[in-house]
Amino acid sequence: VLSLYSIIRIHGDIARQQASQNRFYALLQAAPDATVICDEQGIIRMINQQAESLFGYNPEEMLDQPVEMLLPGELHSAHAHHRNKFMKHASLRPMGAGLELFAVRKGGAQFPVEISLSPIKTDEGMMVIASVRDITERKKLENALRRTNAELEAFTYSVSHDLRAPLRGIIGFTTI
Repeated sequence: VLSLYSIIRIHGDIARQQASQNRFYALLQAAPDATVICDEQGIIRMINQQAESLFGYNPEEMLDQPVEMLLPGELHSAHAHHRNKFMKHASLRPMGAGLELFAVRKGGAQFPVEISLSPIKTDEGMMVIASVRDITERKKLENALRRTNAELEAFTYSVSHDLRAPLRGIIGFTTI
């Protein structure tokens, strides 16, 4: 009887653990941004569908690979250093922390991103949840806005300059 009770309890624990894993996976898939979960060594352990779409890899190509595969080649060694430093003093880094960041798609195309980092302690050690957002469209709009502002500045300078000569004439005539 005691053995039967133990078996039933173990099955219940397994079912609860499976339900918990299913909830976590559903939450991961529902995240609006690409999500990449890495271990302390920077090995990709989990991704969501948005990460597959954003980077162009299927899960088999990304899982158990170094996260540096998603970065421009010239940043690989620097990123490993920054990752190790972050792991020693892991803390939440919010999206848009003022850093110019770039990622690389499967074909090698670079694109600007914002990344938030959330460290979590697990039974398997420290993990980092990276939420990645493609900001290509926003960068295009910012550049267009800068160009428009530069054109407006040039126009206002030109108008100001063009109005000075007639104003000087009017001031001269009023003085006479």
